[in-house]
Amino acid sequence: MPTVVILVNDPSLGGTSRSAVQFARCWRSIGFEVWILPTSTLHPSRVDEAEQAGATVLRDSGARPPKIDVVHFHHTTIEPLALEVLAQLLASDETGSHPRLLTHNIFAEDDCALDELPVSRTVGLMSGWCSLQYRSATGIRLSSRTRIIELPNPQNDRYFRPPSRQEWVSARQRFAGGAERVLLRIGSPIDSKWHSSYIELATRLPSSWLLVLVGCPPELCRKLEPFQNVIVQPSVSDDAVLREYYWSADVFVHAAQKGESFGNVIHESLLCGTPVVYYNRPFRDNSPIVLGSIDGFVHESTPSKWVSRCLAVESGSKVGRGEVVSISGRDAVARKLKEWFEGTDYSTPSMGVALLYWPFIFAGNNALARIMKKQLHRLRKTRATRRS
Repeated sequence: MPTVVILVNDPSLGGTSRSAVQFARCWRSIGFEVWILPTSTLHPSRVDEAEQAGATVLRDSGARPPKIDVVHFHHTTIEPLALEVLAQLLASDETGSHPRLLTHNIFAEDDCALDELPVSRTVGLMSGWCSLQYRSATGIRLSSRTRIIELPNPQNDRYFRPPSRQEWVSARQRFAGGAERVLLRIGSPIDSKWHSSYIELATRLPSSWLLVLVGCPPELCRKLEPFQNVIVQPSVSDDAVLREYYWSADVFVHAAQKGESFGNVIHESLLCGTPVVYYNRPFRDNSPIVLGSIDGFVHESTPSKWVSRCLAVESGSKVGRGEVVSISGRDAVARKLKEWFEGTDYSTPSMGVALLYWPFIFAGNNALARIMKKQLHRLRKTRATRRS
């Protein structure tokens, strides 16, 4: 059985460690023995999730399994300790061979520090748009030992699913009481991952509606205290509770000071059948590129239009769940990993498609923009089918 070591640095309950656990499930599903090596102490909830996924969590950064076939470095900013641990993991074995290196560059940042490592590497990026950002950050030209593949964050599409009628009623009663309509946001309690537009949204919210904010940062919580139909809840680590939140909502309303590199909560919401209204941030936003053509995902590029759209989305709007599964479902991502390991995947993120998408991010949701985005999405799917 081949062995993969997933190296990750995220002591919080954030998306980085969450995705690392989902990658562990993907590797397990294609027959790998999985070890997770955190460069800082993993949150206890993440340790439990990793072990339930069949992975072994190493508590000592100097530890390593006896044989390593792949090192999967799932990272944001690269810390010196991570480089040191990587060098140890990539050291040659008694036969003189090195493990293969797959890096997952979440924010498409400059990673030239990895050029000094003794092996070539494959850089996994979220989309063609991220590829464009990455090439800009690294000075366009890549090292001859660097290859790029498209690698989304895997989602647990088996668990995050639409509710039955009984499940919907139960979730609604638990989190929304008798509210006529429920607007939901889930996020990390970091100021930059939220936006002041929630104050305007609360101001315009009908009295019979409810705005539920999970993981809202303290300063924004304080400003929302005067509003009776705004409920603020602490961050949640339990997937069962998260799923019930998605089930209880009529629409997921996402606004942040900076755009999402991927947006796990956006994908989870759509997988649960809950439509998303998104405030996009052109030039630094990947979500409209990945999801812009999918039913149930709409986005606006100004705060006032975003608020109006949040209030206008119909309850029970159609959601293209199948398309989300084809992009970020666990099987889809596991297939990419298997193709990469076997050397049968030759796809790279298309910068051309990313550049074609970009003008329509500004166009919002007018008819022409949506038609063009759907055509571009079909083009991307056709290219992927031909390569497979």
